Amino acid sequence: MLAGLIYDDANNRMTSRHSNTRKKRYRYYLSTAVKCFDKENASSISKIPSEEVEKFVVESLKEFLQDKSKIQKLVSNYNVSKQNKLIHIVQNIDNYSDVKLIKAIFNKFVVSKIYIEITINEQKKG
Repeated sequence: MLAGLIYDDANNRMTSRHSNTRKKRYRYYLSTAVKCFDKENASSISKIPSEEVEKFVVESLKEFLQDKSKIQKLVSNYNVSKQNKLIHIVQNIDNYSDVKLIKAIFNKFVVSKIYIEITINEQKKG
């Protein structure tokens, strides 16, 4: 879900992995520094459970898209009619876990032991 968007707090990309234990599959994101045995560039976190971080992302997306003022900032270069139409569309989304939607709104997630920093895709004015 977050391929290409998730990084550790040392700016190493994190990749999706899984392991099987007792007939159950566990998905997680693994820092490329760990994967490549690069201790010099390792961060405070080596891996994070996929379910946890993905749930956080979906909830953050839902919260973001339900906030009219935040959406207005993103669509401010459109005329008022188009702004209202876009706001109406995003506030009536059914599936917040859609990968295309996540990648359209969010640019990057930086994960550490104590926080997840989210960078929003901002429209270029001009």
